[in-house]
Formats: sequence, C-alpha cells, structure tokens
Amino acid sequence: MNSMTRRIDRTAARRQVRRGARGTTWRTVAGRGAAYVVLSALAIVFAFPLVWMISTAFKPAGEIFNPGINLIPTHLTLDNYRFAFSAAPLLRNFVNSVFIAATTTALSLFVSSLAGFAFAKLEFPGKRGLFLIMIGTLMVPSLVGILPLFVIISKLGWVDTYQAVIVPSIASAFGIFFMRQYIHSIPNELLDAARIDGLRDYSFGLYWRIVVPLIKPALATLSIMGFMGSWNNFM
Repeated sequence: MNSMTRRIDRTAARRQVRRGARGTTWRTVAGRGAAYVVLSALAIVFAFPLVWMISTAFKPAGEIFNPGINLIPTHLTLDNYRFAFSAAPLLRNFVNSVFIAATTTALSLFVSSLAGFAFAKLEFPGKRGLFLIMIGTLMVPSLVGILPLFVIISKLGWVDTYQAVIVPSIASAFGIFFMRQYIHSIPNELLDAARIDGLRDYSFGLYWRIVVPLIKPALATLSIMGFMGSWNNFM
C-alpha cells in the first residue's frame, strides 16, 4: 500500500514538473522574442545615422540636399573623397593621430601601472600625502593648465612637435588611481613568495614578472579608455 502511494506521489510530482517546465519554456520564449524585437528596433534606430553617412558619402552634391530619405544613391560618385583628400592632408593627419594615440596609450599604461603598483604594494615616506594630492588633481579642470603647459612647452622648444602632445598626457591621475585599486586586490602572499625567491621590494622584476601578468584585464580596459581619450583630445 505504501509503495503504491509513493508511486502515485512520484507520478503526480513528475506531471507538475512537466507542466511547470512547459509554462516556463513558453514564458522564456515569449520574453526572449519581445527582447529581440525591442533590441532590433533600437539597433535600427542607432545604425540609421551611420548608414545615412555612408550613403551620403557616395552621392553627388545635388542629390545630398534633395528632400526626402534616399539611402541608395541614384548616381554613385567618388568626387566627395577626391575633394576631401585634395583640400586637406587627411592621410598625414590620420597617421599622426594613430601614432600619437598609440604612443600616448603605451607610455601611459607603463607609467600608470608602475605608479599604481608603488601606491598599492610598496611603503615609502609621504606615500599617503602624495596619493591624496594626486587624487585632488582630479577635481581640477584640465583646461586650467593649458596656459602654463604651453609656456613650459615653449620654454623647452617643443612647439609643433610630437613630444609636446605625447609627454603631458603620459601621467594620468585617473589611470594611476585605477591601476592602484586593481593592484591592491592582488594577494600579498604572491609578492611574499616572489621575495622569498630573490626579488627585492623595489626591484623592477617584482613589478614586471609578478604584477604585470596579473593585471592584464585592467591594462586592457585602461588601454581602450586611454586610446579613445587621446584620439578625441582636440586640445
């Protein structure tokens, strides 16, 4: 009698599980379908300006200002590109932008990660005060320093040179703070093991061999933000 009761209970439980699974499946499918519809509509809205820009680039001047929306040009032309490249040295400007942004990003990653390591894991006199001063610079607008920065660059004879744009952007208070917070999460036991193996506290090997391999995600994140910031830095 008890075995029959158990079998009946198991059968009823299985039926309930199947009904719940079916209900959950239909709800999941409906929810995903609605999400796809909404996301597809938003993708079309956000992609439309880009598609319009590409379409307009291949239109004649007279067709660009025609009323209405015409994504497919009736007469394809490359005159717009010919005029742009003849009116300004766009290729040279692009190479300059890539070189400055890439060099600034690479040097900024090195300086920020090295300074962040020092603030996070090393002990030296004035560490807390220097860190507070560095954090305080985040509250100062960057435009305030344009005039004294130009005076310094002029005194150094760096006007109209690559280093005038690259060197002032190497050290970033935000980058140092960002790397310091990430490096602070590295267990001290790893550094202690490295010290036992012969690396000293203030040796470059402790930073390069132990810390750098562990902070690659932070370096990748900071490199994206640094490259975009340098690329868009008109001033």
